[in-house]
Amino acid sequence: LGITSIFVTHDQDEAMTMSDRIVVMSKGCIEQVGAPSEVYRRPASMFVADFIGRANFLDAEVEAIHGDGTATAAVLGDSLRVPAHPDVVVGDTAQLLVRPESVHLSTGAAEKSERATGDVGRVLNTVFYGSTVEYEIETDSGNLIASVSDPVAADVLDLQSVAHVRVESDRAWLLPDRE
Repeated sequence: LGITSIFVTHDQDEAMTMSDRIVVMSKGCIEQVGAPSEVYRRPASMFVADFIGRANFLDAEVEAIHGDGTATAAVLGDSLRVPAHPDVVVGDTAQLLVRPESVHLSTGAAEKSERATGDVGRVLNTVFYGSTVEYEIETDSGNLIASVSDPVAADVLDLQSVAHVRVESDRAWLLPDRE
């Protein structure tokens, strides 16, 4: 229509589907302005990462910064090269943001590559939603939520079963461990 509209909402689904740009505010201050995909995938702060969508945060140690906007971090018992916030510094602790849909589970051997890392966890909780199954997985690095789309009944993991946890690095985001 060629008009500009401002829509104020606390409903994240409405904001993500109806907006060209989203403004995330906290205590009257702007935290981030960006396209819905940018705010979701590359949040500017821990607040935005936690506020928009569901999030897993894993403690990470920054080992190296690369010129292509990535960093290598020690996380889940391995070194993983991930996209990184520009304020991440070598030697600092950081938080690796991993959305539940980016956590993959299997009962076989975990695949490892420069794009993915693996850890072993135990299934603490399973919730079947029909089109997805959501798991809470306990690992040595902390508890993770994993969301698996279109599950095959035979592949749904039982409570207390052992699962290999794999995180895709290109879908993760390394944030400074500070606000």
